[in-house]
Amino acid sequence: MRVSDMQYVTTHNAFHIAPDEAVLSFVRSTRRGESENWPIDKIIAAHNYTHPTLTQQLMMGVRSFEIDVHDDPSGGRFSKPDIYDAMPRDVVNALPSIDPLNDLTKPGFKTFHEVDYDMRSTCLLFRNCLKEISKWHKDNKQHIPIFILIEIKNDVIPRPDIVNSNSVWHHLQKEILSEFSLDDMIIPSEIEQNPVRWPIFASARGKVVFLLFDYGHRPVERYAAYISTSGDRALFHIEKDVGALRATWQSRNDPSTIESAPFIKPGLLLYTKGDTTGVQDFPRAKSALSSPANFVATDFLTPDTRRSNYSLSINGKYIRSICGRKQGARNQARASRAGEDGRQ
Repeated sequence: MRVSDMQYVTTHNAFHIAPDEAVLSFVRSTRRGESENWPIDKIIAAHNYTHPTLTQQLMMGVRSFEIDVHDDPSGGRFSKPDIYDAMPRDVVNALPSIDPLNDLTKPGFKTFHEVDYDMRSTCLLFRNCLKEISKWHKDNKQHIPIFILIEIKNDVIPRPDIVNSNSVWHHLQKEILSEFSLDDMIIPSEIEQNPVRWPIFASARGKVVFLLFDYGHRPVERYAAYISTSGDRALFHIEKDVGALRATWQSRNDPSTIESAPFIKPGLLLYTKGDTTGVQDFPRAKSALSSPANFVATDFLTPDTRRSNYSLSINGKYIRSICGRKQGARNQARASRAGEDGRQ
């Protein structure tokens, strides 16, 4: 059995804490950010969820995490959310601080969902997210491989070209290497090509893997260009062939399109979304879990009882073998309605 024979329930925005109710009320009343494709109810639902800390998720059995990173080399770029200037002063003053440790003033990548009103995070400093996972990794040396899926956020203001700068990639890899050695990781050069073959599962125990989403302004192409000119070792697995770097995974956000999607190269790990934009969708979750996807993303590891008893798990756990299913075979799976804690 290989790494590619496993399916992981993946925490979308694994660091996320819902915005304060007063902030969401202001967003709703002012219809802030509303558009034809994003009506206000969809905006609220897409932001109104909270995850346990990364350590708590690891203890639950989760081994796959999506993490957003925002570039902030000097610190302070995100210290004051724009929405606070628009809200009544007395309401803002009554809110708990989004940054009690002043992490937003410190140099380095920041981890939160979106600038403006969705900045609450269990680990505002990306390196602190890494430290949490690294500590658990070192304390549990034979763990099932941990996957960290990185989205580079291309904030429009004040630097719309952050992914153009080689220094961004250099510092991002440097922060990762401050917590994980090359021996701790499965890096792209270790994946067999033609055909793509991920390592035997038993040999991958105790390893951490970093994947890079190709969202926004072509970050994968820019990362590949950085690797080709810098001489640095590639740490991120990418989802399309660029230059000398070869794809080792691929995303298909809608699980219903996986079977009919353009050709998926054999051996690639496959990502899909079990739910999205805060919609609790049992049929979609079941479809995603029944698919050949290795990563099934969710906002709801456990039920949000304010809405329903929906959660996404594999009978209360978050990892299982799907050996044989990569050829399109399906077996039974379901979205857990019980919200049990799984351990692996």
